[in-house]
Amino acid sequence: MCRWFAYIGEEPTLLEDVLIRPKHSIVKQIDVHFLPNLHITYNPHHGRKMLTSGVASDEHGPNHLTNIDGFGIGYYTGVAAEFNDDHVNKPCVYRNTRPPLNDLNMMSLCAHTSTKCVFAHIRAGSSFSPTVETNNHPFVFGRYMFMHNGFVGNFLKIRVALLQKLSTAAYTNI
Repeated sequence: MCRWFAYIGEEPTLLEDVLIRPKHSIVKQIDVHFLPNLHITYNPHHGRKMLTSGVASDEHGPNHLTNIDGFGIGYYTGVAAEFNDDHVNKPCVYRNTRPPLNDLNMMSLCAHTSTKCVFAHIRAGSSFSPTVETNNHPFVFGRYMFMHNGFVGNFLKIRVALLQKLSTAAYTNI
């Protein structure tokens, strides 16, 4: 199960204070210790659904006992606006496929960056999608940043029709 974190506030927060330092921070939620009894499976011997401790719903996925298929951090910053006079905060995204606490660049970024809006994502990939940085949330399109959960069923059947409805700008940013 993927993990999300979102903060939107009137005062800036240091990324380190919300993403790393807390006892149950999102970057620490990558293993079975933080996934107790969250997954339901069907046991044919008992004829009922049962809670199972620490087993992901996609038990055949690449890392079914952990969330180590990558992570992403996205935050809004006004730094670029200071140089181009548009006065609009824009999203900045950092993604990686390593466990977040092993990423020294991410640790340094969080120790020296503040924002009024941050999203974070710890990915638990399925066997349907590869472990690559481009699959890690958050996603950015222009000034918009977003995350989603899950996948679209029968996507291959609707893909062509969906792509035909996209604007050229949207299509080129896939």
